[in-house]
Parts: sequence; structure tokens; C-alpha cells
Amino acid sequence: MNRRRAKIQSSTWFNRLAAWMTTYAPSGCLYLNALTSFPDNKDVRDATVQYKSELIQIMAARSGRKDLAHELFLLHEGASAAWPVVGEQAIHSAISVAKKIIRGESDE
Repeated sequence: MNRRRAKIQSSTWFNRLAAWMTTYAPSGCLYLNALTSFPDNKDVRDATVQYKSELIQIMAARSGRKDLAHELFLLHEGASAAWPVVGEQAIHSAISVAKKIIRGESDE
């Protein structure tokens, strides 16, 4: 997949994340909240690890950039974690950074 297509899709992913956070998870990621509440619960930990692993695979497949799957996942997780504090700004920042890494740009 070319870089332009990955860039467009990354904006779409993060906008979908904003819609999800607004509707279903205004207090942050449900999996991480459950893991924080029940850190010793193996079932909660296993479900969280499985979901997050699947999310990395989804990022790789949908972006066509397997080499950036973990970076895109980290942006997704950061936006989810920041959502309760900064809301939409978390999404705007994640989109901005995603576009830069997909294009291979840096601020240096």
C-alpha cells in the first residue's frame, strides 16, 4: 500500500477512535481501565493482551505498513489514554504524528 493511502487511513482510524471514545469510552480505554482495576486478574490481563495484540495486527494490515504497526499502535494507545484529559486534541495530535511517521518526517 502506498504512503498516501496509509496516511488517509490513519486519519480515518483516529477519527473513528474519537467517535468510539465519545460514545463508549469517555473515561479512557475500557481494557486498560479494567486492567488497572483488577491488576492480578489473569482473565482481565489475558483479554487485554489479546485485544492489544490484535490491534497491532489490525494496524499493520490496514496501513499496509507492517514496519510502522507498533508506532501506530502507540499513537492509538496514547490518544486513548489522553482522551479523558484533552479530548479531541489527542486525536488531532495523533493524526499529525501519524502523517509525519508515515511520510518519514521528523521535527529535527
